[in-house]
Amino acid sequence: WRALEETGAFLPLEGEKVPAKVQTRIAAGYDAENVYFLILCDDPNGSELTYDNQDFFTISINPDATKNRWYQYTLHPTNFLKFSYVWKNYFEEESGPDAAWVSSWLTATTTQANRWVAEIAIPLKELGADDPAGKTWDINFQRVSDHLPGITWTGRIDNPSQFGRIVFKGARQ
Repeated sequence: WRALEETGAFLPLEGEKVPAKVQTRIAAGYDAENVYFLILCDDPNGSELTYDNQDFFTISINPDATKNRWYQYTLHPTNFLKFSYVWKNYFEEESGPDAAWVSSWLTATTTQANRWVAEIAIPLKELGADDPAGKTWDINFQRVSDHLPGITWTGRIDNPSQFGRIVFKGARQ
């Protein structure tokens, strides 16, 4: 993870679009099997997070840049709750999550004094991508907490027109 560049500057979900006071940072990489994410969620009360807290981090991935279908992965800081689904746009006949799809993504989390940390591995084959080298995917990240303001990387996670982009540089490592 040390070799990867982090992205930050998450913005509040509501109100003025200035960097949030409590930040989240992300690093990403990939190999022949998976795309990986390191999530660093700053939290002044990180050591106090429990199963009872409602603090969730969501990744929305749209490898095909469609407006109607993408993947979402949501994780709790204690790793006791995680779920993934294929999202379909509200305006489609079959809108909402596709409960029949099941991901084999792997996650690990830890809580620390001033943050919680997640490591995530998502199989490329589940995303219909054998080798993303040189490609660009639409992506977004969001964190919603019961004790901190909600934040996002580029906008709403349920609206692909507000997603940012991730560029897969060079050959996979």
